[in-house]
Amino acid sequence: MRNSGSGAGKRGQVTIFIFIGIFILIIAGVFFYFRSELILDRFEDKPGLSEQFRGVREHYEECLMNIAREGINVVGSQGGQLNVDENAGNAGNADGYIDVFNDNSVKVPYWGYRKNNNVEVVDVPSLNNVEENVEKYIENNLGRCFEEGRVLEDYNLREYGKLKPEVDIGDEKVFVRIESPLNVEFKDVTETIEGLQVIVDVPFGRMYRTALDLFEREQKEMFLEERTLDYMGLYDEIPFSGADLDCGGKRWSEDDVERDFKQIINYNLPLLVTNEKNIDDKYRKVDVNGNGLDVGFRYYEDWPFYMAVEPSENGVLKSDNAMGGVMGAIAGLFCFQKYHFVYDVKYPVLVTISDNGGSVFQFGVQIVIENNAARTISYNVEVIDSGNGICGNDNGLLNVNVYRFGNDGNLLRTDAMLSMKCLNEVCGLGESYNGGFIGKVPACSNALIIGEKEGYYRGKQMMSTNLGEVGSLILEPVYNRQLEVKLIGNVGNLKEVNEENVLLEFIGEDYSYSVNYPSERNVKLIAGEYNVKAYVFGKSKNGFKVNARTSRTCVNVPGFLGLYNKQECYDVDVGEVDVGDVLIGGGEFEFNVERDEIVNSNKLIVYLIADDVPRDYNEIFNAGEKLKYNNLDARFKQPEFTR
Repeated sequence: MRNSGSGAGKRGQVTIFIFIGIFILIIAGVFFYFRSELILDRFEDKPGLSEQFRGVREHYEECLMNIAREGINVVGSQGGQLNVDENAGNAGNADGYIDVFNDNSVKVPYWGYRKNNNVEVVDVPSLNNVEENVEKYIENNLGRCFEEGRVLEDYNLREYGKLKPEVDIGDEKVFVRIESPLNVEFKDVTETIEGLQVIVDVPFGRMYRTALDLFEREQKEMFLEERTLDYMGLYDEIPFSGADLDCGGKRWSEDDVERDFKQIINYNLPLLVTNEKNIDDKYRKVDVNGNGLDVGFRYYEDWPFYMAVEPSENGVLKSDNAMGGVMGAIAGLFCFQKYHFVYDVKYPVLVTISDNGGSVFQFGVQIVIENNAARTISYNVEVIDSGNGICGNDNGLLNVNVYRFGNDGNLLRTDAMLSMKCLNEVCGLGESYNGGFIGKVPACSNALIIGEKEGYYRGKQMMSTNLGEVGSLILEPVYNRQLEVKLIGNVGNLKEVNEENVLLEFIGEDYSYSVNYPSERNVKLIAGEYNVKAYVFGKSKNGFKVNARTSRTCVNVPGFLGLYNKQECYDVDVGEVDVGDVLIGGGEFEFNVERDEIVNSNKLIVYLIADDVPRDYNEIFNAGEKLKYNNLDARFKQPEFTR
């Protein structure tokens, strides 16, 4: 009953939020409607003109109408801005705006983006700003209507001052007025045109309102980042996470992955539609309202694209077997490949809202993926000009204390070599003094401050050096201890490792360590919680056969100084072989390394369940399946520290 009530409550909350959202949209629509009506009321008929002067006013208003349409198109296509360079600063197309054709002919400013020093920038013009920008365009171009003071043949414009247009944007129309009187002379007769006024039939207000809603949804829900993550998981061209049997190992070139990534985005983004469209494909529909307008999303392959992938080796991504290490050794025994890559990605998206009449409103947003997840955004945004690079600038302040753990668990001041990572740049800061560092450093929002000292695992702290925050780094001692592994037999009997081989992985939240026992008989750990993965291999009397096969993989890798690419191919011929070592036990379990225990010990003893040697292929894989449940076996025993 409790669960049922809770669900009803949540549904009630969702209903309330939906109602509030609808209510806000209704209020916004009503606001624009009555705003338009009030503006329309101000468009009173001006004092009449004699018949011979009416054509003059019509001439001026037709010219004003054409210039107003131009201004609406220019400002709308530039995200509500008129002078993009001025609003975007000197950031260039990689930071402040999208250079649509890469020739500076069409620039669309970002409404939201992340600078290279991790500072979030949100620059959305208000409706008043948009109106002022249309006014400026009209004012700058209105002289075309009065060239040399001549209107029509035999008509002259006399004594007119600076003409100041006024623009009001309604939901479905744009209202333009010029209040300044115009004195026109014809055959010694002068009449005064008491201002000009035109109404442009374009849903500019609705387009602007739709753009605001789209941007707000993107900032809060990151729906474009979520679609990007969908593409990463759906397309094999982007190696993400996976496993299969491949004795040759799997390899991908970073250059090829980036090229395919850009093609995938270029193809899929234009397929996205708003929720008014009757489409069942969840990967194509985005939960935003187009308000009866066409909404499009676009990325072109020659636009900027930043991608960093880990782990990577000289521009080549490899599966576990090819990467080596403990998991690679296991994979090599059975041709089992496993891979998991972590991506950081940043690229621009052009959002376009258009109507049937050809009018357009568009703006840019920057899509940011961090560690395989949509970015997190701070609304305490700030713009800092750090120049072309980050390192070497002393426009920020760092105040950090450095500590290490003593054997008693107390924190003691210490010194360490410091560095900071800001996006893809790492800057050396020098050594702390008397356990602290106060000084000028590059300005960066959410910079990663790193402290390193021999015998200790590095300390890390996220700090914003552009805000002058005070922080602390804590370095963990790395304890080097003897390792002994004991095997637990079928009836719970303990035995020493003899002909067996044991692979151990201690995986912590930030620190990990691997051991191949008995060739390695020491383990280096820090205090903390670990997930332990252990594999015990024994000798098979009959051997285990792996079918013959040849695997060939070709990848493009950077050449000399990265100036050109070269292709390297790998052939692995695997004949039918007998594998003498087979999996007989191990396990997965949690292990907490208490500081007082590891400090007061010399040795770590690890107990692992080991059963009989499997006799065929199925028994080997059954042994692998049992590993994750061995911690529930009555024979299971936690590791222990001894002197």
